[in-house]
Amino acid sequence: MNRRTASLMISLATAAFSGAILLAPAVAQAQSSAADTQAEKFRLTEEMKRLAQRNAWPGVEAKYEELLSLKVPLDFDTHRLAAQSAKYLGKTYEVYQRLERAFEVKADPDVKSEKEQIDSKYGRVKLVGNERWEVTLRRPSMPFAPDERKSVEYAIMVAKESGGFTGMLPVGHYIIGAEDAKNTREFDVKTGPDFQEIEITHDLVTSSEGLIVYHGPVAFAGYAFTATPAPTSAVLTADGSKMQAEPATKRGSGVAAEVGYELGFTRLFAVAVTFDYRDLFESQDQFHGYTGALYGLLRPGNLRIGVAGIYGRWGGQGSGVYTVFNNGQGPSYQRKDIIFDGQSWAGGAKLSVGYGLLDFDPLQGVVELGGSWQTDGSRNFFSGGIRVGIVPKVPRFHE
Repeated sequence: MNRRTASLMISLATAAFSGAILLAPAVAQAQSSAADTQAEKFRLTEEMKRLAQRNAWPGVEAKYEELLSLKVPLDFDTHRLAAQSAKYLGKTYEVYQRLERAFEVKADPDVKSEKEQIDSKYGRVKLVGNERWEVTLRRPSMPFAPDERKSVEYAIMVAKESGGFTGMLPVGHYIIGAEDAKNTREFDVKTGPDFQEIEITHDLVTSSEGLIVYHGPVAFAGYAFTATPAPTSAVLTADGSKMQAEPATKRGSGVAAEVGYELGFTRLFAVAVTFDYRDLFESQDQFHGYTGALYGLLRPGNLRIGVAGIYGRWGGQGSGVYTVFNNGQGPSYQRKDIIFDGQSWAGGAKLSVGYGLLDFDPLQGVVELGGSWQTDGSRNFFSGGIRVGIVPKVPRFHE
């Protein structure tokens, strides 16, 4: 082996060793994450079983959806239990989907037979409406079999609450529209693998929501940290004749409170008008802020994301002014002893991200993180903190 070959082999070995060291934490983290996922899968599976023993089928549904969100393989019994849960609630299409998943895990003849029975008695239907509408779905002659009756009742409920329906219905004759409605639409459900799509027009709607989908009060309280750096250049009086004594850099913590009202134009987008108070205490110095805000809000699921334009007054009292204020004095001039007392009007922006944890229908308890920035043209005010509060609960249909 010549010197060049030996040098190359040493370099490759060093690189491989270094790569192994660098990859080790990532591998360990991946293994830890996989273990956590398996533990969560076991916990949710056991909770499904316990809830099923108490006939708490909505709870079984919720745990099964959480299991699906883990994106890990589930066993045959879990899919079968989920199919049983959907059957008790009248969700026939979900029954069929879960039987298919179970059959993929194990080709059980009983599962195949159950799927064939559903295919022979039910058809696939998609009623396309609008979530703002209340749609009346009727079947003049209700089926006698309990499972089929539950399936029809479930579809009626979904159409009324969500303005449409996608799923499976027992073969038969159906009507869209109330009994005393001027306009109705009739259709027949037939067996087959394809969805029969029916568009619901506004003239078939029993009632519809107006411009405002939901509304309610907003109230928060919590902790805030505020900092206001000193201006970087001299601040003059309005007529420009002399220099003003601006406070030095101040920072400190205090309380924050906000009240207002929220209007939801859809189940995703809303606006809110609020008024808030924040303060800052540093030794003997103190600042108090009073701010109005106009929010644009996004409400996906339990999240509440807000962006606002803000404007308000900051007032402060204390001692110590910024370094550029010296009035021609020498280096021994004690700026820290100069008293300040004044106010400033400042505009800016605010960002908040909250999550709903508790339901107090029609309100929701949330915890929120937020931050804001304001300026009067020469001085900035930065605030951030955490708080808890109540906001309107967005009315959503949950199957």
